[in-house]
Amino acid sequence: MTPPTVYNYDSTTGLYLGSGTATQSPLDLPGTWLYPAHSTLVAPPTAGPGQAAYFSAKLGTWGLSSANPPPPPPPAGVPSCMLWQLQAVLTPDQWTQVLAVVAGMNNPTLTAFAQHGSNFIPANSTTLIELGAAIGLNPDQVTALVEQASAIVIP
Repeated sequence: MTPPTVYNYDSTTGLYLGSGTATQSPLDLPGTWLYPAHSTLVAPPTAGPGQAAYFSAKLGTWGLSSANPPPPPPPAGVPSCMLWQLQAVLTPDQWTQVLAVVAGMNNPTLTAFAQHGSNFIPANSTTLIELGAAIGLNPDQVTALVEQASAIVIP
């Protein structure tokens, strides 16, 4: 029996890392496979020049990005959040303002953050502080908002 192909992705960014094969379970019936952590059976799309494939475990789908690879997560102890977490703690009016500001800022970090949605952005990031200021928040309020957002998990 041929083992299924699995497609591995980075646990933090979702960046496609390569493919491999599942392993036959030694304790179960033939045809029962063990899959590596941070892998999927869903094949990624073919990336063109300057593109990279990113997997959303939340949605179970791949996407392509022409942006630079996302930054690594912030250091331990620095509050950080992802786009969907930030959206969850903002009012609809604030979220609309954030999207308008992001569109007008021409900032590569924010553009990548908005496109991927699963990238961490630290509370002390000058980009996030600038975005907060654009919607009327001071740096302490931005940090408090990010701390609140970072506590949100999907059950």
